[in-house]
Amino acid sequence: MPTQLSTVTATAATTTQVHVHPPATITPAEPVPASVSAPAVPDMETFRDQQFRDQVVMRLRAALAAGQPIETVTRDIAMEQIALAHAVTDPALLATAADLLFIAKKAAISDPGFVTTADEARDTMEQIFHRRAVEARGYAMLLTRPAFCSDMLAAAQAANDCRFTTATLQEVKFKETLDELLHRDANGEPQVLAHLDAFRDGMYITHHALAQLFQINGVLRGPLKDALAKHLPGVTPEHLQALTTSWLFDREAAASLTTQLLGNDGAAYTQAVAESKAFHQKKLGIAPSTTHVARALASKSETGLVMDV
Repeated sequence: MPTQLSTVTATAATTTQVHVHPPATITPAEPVPASVSAPAVPDMETFRDQQFRDQVVMRLRAALAAGQPIETVTRDIAMEQIALAHAVTDPALLATAADLLFIAKKAAISDPGFVTTADEARDTMEQIFHRRAVEARGYAMLLTRPAFCSDMLAAAQAANDCRFTTATLQEVKFKETLDELLHRDANGEPQVLAHLDAFRDGMYITHHALAQLFQINGVLRGPLKDALAKHLPGVTPEHLQALTTSWLFDREAAASLTTQLLGNDGAAYTQAVAESKAFHQKKLGIAPSTTHVARALASKSETGLVMDV
């Protein structure tokens, strides 16, 4: 008979050059398959949900192999997610992260045409932390549902290596970044190159700074670990370190990959430029020109744009 799971109550043209310092810790991306923009590639929310299911299955499989109580594992996972939700809504952590992001963005900007503010950095961090808190609470609630728990246990007991993820982070971020750059209107028309370049430059600066902020051994590690510790008093120091590393790694990976895709030779940026040029040249009958419009647009504080990290 399969081990039964008890539920857990969750209580607790000419292209504009980007004038920023090049990221030092980004690994070169693999070539993006031509098919990645197909409908089968999930959005980031779905991708993260798939990843969470794979992580639950992996921990259940390890528990089964070690003869550990399944109920304990599911309870621990739920409580970790609740603790994460509390940690990223901690006012002190938000204030620290916002200050650090503002410093990182100012350090990345070498062109006086770009501006950024402390309020903008705070808004960015509030957006990111809010998404992650809602996500973590949702994961904890999933573990209160018998059907979900049964499905995860069945996957853990399966002879084959059952995986829920249907795409790689590279594929998902490529599609997301390309869609954001093209920013198609209701008729499917992509934005012109001047707007595309200004949009890209601002996103590049923001995600480059975020990648620095979320380094696993960076400045946010201590504050995040301390915030988690408040809500997980019985967790070993080693497990607390592992939770902190995992959370930061996911954020850094998404931000770093976005930065790569937005670079002057980035796969998403070069494809967006090609698609926008082709569309508007066909529409106008002449090759589009950006002149100096992109830089003028970029001067209007374009550095607050952020995608899902």
